[in-house]
Amino acid sequence: MVDALVHATPGEGLRYEARVVHPDGEDAIVSVHAEVVEADDDGRPRILRGSLQDITERRAAEAALARAAADAEAAAREHAIADALQRSLLPQQSFELEHLEVATYYRAGVEGTQVGGDWYDVIELGGGRTALVVGDVMGRGVQAAAVMGQLRAAVRAYARLDLPPADLLESLDGLVRDLGPDQIVTCLYAVFDPADRTLRFANAGHLPPIVVGALEGATVLAAAEDPPLGVGLYNLRQDEITLRPGATVVLYTDGLVERRGEDLDSGIEALRGLSAQLPGRLADAPEALVLGRLPEGPDDDVAVLVARVDPAVATTGLRLFYDSRQIDVSGARRAVAEHLSGLGAAEGVVQDAVLVTSELLTNASLHAVPPVELRVIGDEAEIRIEVHDHASYEPRKQRPDAEDEHGRGLQIVAALADRWGTRPTDGGKTVWCVLTPA
Repeated sequence: MVDALVHATPGEGLRYEARVVHPDGEDAIVSVHAEVVEADDDGRPRILRGSLQDITERRAAEAALARAAADAEAAAREHAIADALQRSLLPQQSFELEHLEVATYYRAGVEGTQVGGDWYDVIELGGGRTALVVGDVMGRGVQAAAVMGQLRAAVRAYARLDLPPADLLESLDGLVRDLGPDQIVTCLYAVFDPADRTLRFANAGHLPPIVVGALEGATVLAAAEDPPLGVGLYNLRQDEITLRPGATVVLYTDGLVERRGEDLDSGIEALRGLSAQLPGRLADAPEALVLGRLPEGPDDDVAVLVARVDPAVATTGLRLFYDSRQIDVSGARRAVAEHLSGLGAAEGVVQDAVLVTSELLTNASLHAVPPVELRVIGDEAEIRIEVHDHASYEPRKQRPDAEDEHGRGLQIVAALADRWGTRPTDGGKTVWCVLTPA
């Protein structure tokens, strides 16, 4: 500034800003507009004219606007990152399931809000069973979306262990507490078994599911009093309901039922009423529920999962009961052969099913705790064979050598079946396998 003034010539304009310190210690920013009117013999400015303006508030306002623009850009960038992360962690929107038709909906918060940790999932468990999951991580932004991804992966890992719903959520609770003392998550985990059309579920602080039946209308299942994940669950309750063919289950997060000025129970009741009027095409159902509840669009994350039981869901075609380990294996083989032949199954498939039945029942006669039940479920397209008993021990496939006389039963089952496995039940275990004709 001084250098420019010293070298200025008459008629030359000067424009600069300077910081001035008042006697009271406060700074001010001033803008100077001036010109040299007269210079001395040495060419140094002697007479100046111009104006001085205090622009402190203007510069402060400009700085505030710049900070606001930077904050808005950062918020938009974080929203985009969290939204992309969350969508990448969610499963696909369409599923090819044996006995359920499923449709889903997900939308992050509207422009200007941060996404949260809402999620849904659909997991095939084997033996025709399907797990339905919906959950919500409390919080916003990338962190909530990242936690959601960890929990979804954990649920899938626990599901592979075939844990009952209550046990799975209790295991998940320990993981949530490991993530941080202030982490709170709600989650509902349900398993549909087409063998008896039973939906078994546990609810850790989440909103209650809605079941729509062809005859019963829409019903809100009693909300569980169990706390959310992250507070130390114990003895989490497990409920079950039998679903008729064609029944529909609606799972959702709070963004669908919470609105300003409206009680939460009123929102759930309104959703129940909309669920009773679901369109015939299930793929349109989730969006119809969202439009009915939020005609102007959601202002919070919304996840919806709607599952409908196949009206032609297979029922148990053959059931044989044994009150002791004295199992008539030969009689069971004949019954299975007659049943599958009556369904039109190919001779080769019938022979494989008979051999599998023989191995499973022989194992049961040695190791099971009676009563024992044999179920043959399916049709000529897919056959599922299950043996239920009341022993908690789950058999494993052995690796016998040439000298061993036992231990080849499950090896034979694994070789003949397309899929096989074991799972715990409320009163024992089930060993199952699936045969799919070529």
